[in-house]
Amino acid sequence: MIGANFLFNSQKMRKLNFFDENFFLYWEDVDLCNRINKKKYKMIVVSGANAKHFSSTSSKDDLKTFFIRNINFKFGEYLYQKKNKKLKKLKILRQIITNFVNSIIYLIKFDYKKSFLNISYILGIFKFLFK
Repeated sequence: MIGANFLFNSQKMRKLNFFDENFFLYWEDVDLCNRINKKKYKMIVVSGANAKHFSSTSSKDDLKTFFIRNINFKFGEYLYQKKNKKLKKLKILRQIITNFVNSIIYLIKFDYKKSFLNISYILGIFKFLFK
């Protein structure tokens, strides 16, 4: 579940220690929902509710921001998997190799955005490994 919009009981949130500050930008909502489920707290999903999200309007849409977002997305993914004992060492190595090969292929095809995406994922994995 993606918790982009929350209404919550503040007493229960205190018991959960709110959001895990080890996450930055991404995966903190997934982690929180997982902890809510583990505590067997009631969670109500209103699938018909809508919220207008103006994506990226508070930050520049440049290469630096692109890297920061994608590095932290991949970092958060691995942090979440490790925290929930779902991370396999072989997956880490396989992902680094796959992203490296893909970045080369996309460079050859002159698809720089996809190449940079794969490079940022590698950097996110390294951030996770060497934190």
